Amino acid sequence: HQQDVPAVANACRAELRRLGAPVHQHRTGTSRIPEVLRAQGVTVREYEVFVVLAERLGNKDVADRLYISPRTVEKHIASLITKTGVINRAALCALSASLPTVA
Repeated sequence: HQQDVPAVANACRAELRRLGAPVHQHRTGTSRIPEVLRAQGVTVREYEVFVVLAERLGNKDVADRLYISPRTVEKHIASLITKTGVINRAALCALSASLPTVA
């Protein structure tokens, strides 16, 4: 990525992720993610969605708040459910409400 060949770097990162390897994130704010979630591979953007879920908003409201599409919110929630091992969205919302957030 630092060699200014983003297409190759993105392809390599995607393949590493597909194989399950941890990949360094380019987005800043990783330090705000609680260690328990970071260890499960939660990304910064997924964490932003996770924090808003504590308010039990619908996908459209979350999307409006974070300036992303409702479909992207859906994908992040599905990913969060998989990564955290909770059984459904309600359990994910409860987990979000129970974890302290770092500003």
